[in-house]
Amino acid sequence: MSEFSREALKKIGAFISLSEKELLTFLAAFRPVYLRKGDYFLREGEVCKHLGLIVRGSMYCFFNRDGESIVEEFSLENDFITDYPGFLSGIPSDKNIKCIEDVELMVISRDELQELYSKNPLHEKVGRLVAENLFAHWGQKVKWLKTQDAETRYLNLLRERPGLVQRVPQYLIASYLNIQPETLSRIRKRISET
Repeated sequence: MSEFSREALKKIGAFISLSEKELLTFLAAFRPVYLRKGDYFLREGEVCKHLGLIVRGSMYCFFNRDGESIVEEFSLENDFITDYPGFLSGIPSDKNIKCIEDVELMVISRDELQELYSKNPLHEKVGRLVAENLFAHWGQKVKWLKTQDAETRYLNLLRERPGLVQRVPQYLIASYLNIQPETLSRIRKRISET
């Protein structure tokens, strides 16, 4: 299947112990979707009906609070994207998912995914492992937001996701790190001087 690069299969395969053939069979149920920079994958108040896998481009998840965007997460190539609680429960989302760049992704609906699970226990295992991976990532982020200072959070972001800061506007990175843009500018200046 040409939509999925070797890099995507390797990344997904790192936390899912399936053969490439089994993984490709699972991913074959997804269909392509193309979004432009600034388009929404999901708007607050909508029910999230799809799970996406980004093939090319970047997106971010954010909440609105008194007219201010609070960035929850960034998603790049080979990342899964959805409002997982809403996707599972069918309740309206309290967040937005928006394209930072033009995005090519593969999507599957909740009903299609449930049908896939019912047909093959290996596919259900894939879904469980994807969910566990997303939950572990979210838990790690909460931990470092609560326990690390702003500079350490930024340095960790640079180490763990090195290409992100070149592709994402700095004000969004500042929101993600839970700091003001001016604080991020000072941190970046201090780091560049050392």
